[in-house]
Amino acid sequence: MSIETFEERDKVLQQRKAVLEAELSRLSGEQTFTVKEMKDRLKEIYTSAKV
Repeated sequence: MSIETFEERDKVLQQRKAVLEAELSRLSGEQTFTVKEMKDRLKEIYTSAKV
């Protein structure tokens, strides 16, 4: 297996792990947010940030 193939495989496995962890959190009852809720929260954070 080439190094490029190995790195791509590792990247895919890491992404899969992240998705499975998020799904497990959701199924165990942790709070979730819609895309609109996150956009609104980020907009609020950005507009209140002092530069």
